[in-house]
Amino acid sequence: MKNKRNCFLITNSYPYGERSFLDNEIKFLSINFENVYIFSLSEKCETRAQLPENVTAFPLSINKKTFRKIRRFLRGFFDARIKISSCTLRNRIFSYYSRGQFSYIVSSIQKRIKNGKLDVSNAVFYSFWLHETAVACWFLRDYYAKKSKGCVSISRAHGGDLYSYRSEHNYLPFQKENIMNMDAIYACSSNGMQYLKEKYPSFQGKIFTAFLATQDYGIYKYNDSDSTCITFVTCSFLRPLKRVSLFAKAFCKLLDKNHNLVWHCFGDGEEREIINEIVTSNGRQSNVHFYGNVNNEFVINFYKTNRVDFFVNVSESEGLPVSIMEAMSFGIPAIATDVGGTSDLVSNNNGRLINKDITPNVLIDILAEEISLPKKEQLAKRAMARQNWEQKFSAEKTYEKWCYDILSIKSKYK
Repeated sequence: MKNKRNCFLITNSYPYGERSFLDNEIKFLSINFENVYIFSLSEKCETRAQLPENVTAFPLSINKKTFRKIRRFLRGFFDARIKISSCTLRNRIFSYYSRGQFSYIVSSIQKRIKNGKLDVSNAVFYSFWLHETAVACWFLRDYYAKKSKGCVSISRAHGGDLYSYRSEHNYLPFQKENIMNMDAIYACSSNGMQYLKEKYPSFQGKIFTAFLATQDYGIYKYNDSDSTCITFVTCSFLRPLKRVSLFAKAFCKLLDKNHNLVWHCFGDGEEREIINEIVTSNGRQSNVHFYGNVNNEFVINFYKTNRVDFFVNVSESEGLPVSIMEAMSFGIPAIATDVGGTSDLVSNNNGRLINKDITPNVLIDILAEEISLPKKEQLAKRAMARQNWEQKFSAEKTYEKWCYDILSIKSKYK
């Protein structure tokens, strides 16, 4: 049932950019809020996603072309509304850029609220990422709290916006200020929540876990008449962080022991040629199918119509990998590195959780062990994969609770 409150959601690119985690969430926000206003940093104006009637999107057009670095730096240098902590010169410059960014976001949203006469009474200001958009949220909350004391600000936290060690300079501007000033922070994984609680022990009471979730597309009916080939799938950008080349090496060597293997590789990127060279140099072209960048509907339809034995993710870092989540919703066991929030999804009961620092030879042994499991155990893992998804990552269950939780937050203004 709709609550008589409006949600002001700040995003990087949704609904104008590529596929977003918000695709699965927006329906539930629209059901639970009177109106949802999306403020996207994207410069694009053509909405990619189909939005519910009570959801309106505003492109803020903030990117390298329309918001030059020098302009952002100067704005951040002179806007002293948020203090920059003591840090290296490089990080101070980074902070000036960041401060200029949130300053522009705040003023842009304020103009759109004023021009559109949008109701900010008891508003929920929601940042999908824990960076400049989060700073903007609590600044907006404080500004409009003068008119409505029920305003609150919240933020999700994923991976690159959460773990400082994943940033280029091991530094994320204004993270401490965000933790201090937001009404609640929702990490998308248990690992992320624990990281923030240990880093900011004084604010543990406002840090929670709120999983992302996916829709129920059904489950592939595994049967004895299926192809006897053992099928692997990877689905990610082909870049060094994802280490698909590591799997490529292991897969090609595993074919020396078992010729009855097929790999379907979804995604593209800078390592495509490297991976292709690994496959061709080993003479395994007939066992590997490259699809390049395809839309999410294509991948979902593949899962619906093809038996997949294992989903593989050997990334060196993650937030909460939705690609694994989607595969597991079809009852596909995942073999994945224990990084970020992956352990919320994968265990040895429903797949195989492996060490981050795995070598190709060890990976070969693990893959060989998994494909040689008795059929009864393989089917049990498939059932457990689906069950884990149903219990923790079903959009219907997860996002209804999420909306209830954020609507229950009490404003700090009395």
